[in-house]
Amino acid sequence: MNQNQARAMRQKKADTILHPGASAHDIACDYACGPFDHAARAADLKWGIDRLPDLVSVEMSQKYGKAIAALNAAIEANDPVAVAQNAGNCIKGLAALDAAAEASGAPKADPTVWEYDLDGMKFAIIADERAWPALKAARPELLYFTMREVGNALKAYGLTGETVATIKANFPNAQVTSIRPKTDLEKELNDEIPW
Repeated sequence: MNQNQARAMRQKKADTILHPGASAHDIACDYACGPFDHAARAADLKWGIDRLPDLVSVEMSQKYGKAIAALNAAIEANDPVAVAQNAGNCIKGLAALDAAAEASGAPKADPTVWEYDLDGMKFAIIADERAWPALKAARPELLYFTMREVGNALKAYGLTGETVATIKANFPNAQVTSIRPKTDLEKELNDEIPW
């Protein structure tokens, strides 16, 4: 389980439209998590999504994991005092992780992107998907895709199969310039012969 799944994010239970039955304790627990959520988002911007615990010692990462578990238990128990205390511990833990990562000279998430403009659609492909929050903050006008998403799109269109590999092997300069849905191609190939 990654840290993103483990970390308790605010549910904004004070929003009576989304959480009409939220109790005072629910709302107090929610707001007690706010400062930790802010600190976690700042760490994600600086280091990449959920990357900071991977950059420190195993012992330090485990200690932080225990603090997260305690926070989640306090939220589950719906105890605002315990949530506030444990959220504070998690904030201190993030600060310690950040200091240790800085001291070790750990690299930040890779900000490498490949920008492209395809007929007016500006987008970027991200080398390190965990860097997207910082990249999006710096260049909000771009549409971002991860290498995995690009691979999935190529696979979905059958562009990673044997046929394309064979074409590229035999014609090294060949490029995919457009893709048409199979239904259009089948209609074109199965049209009536005009004589």
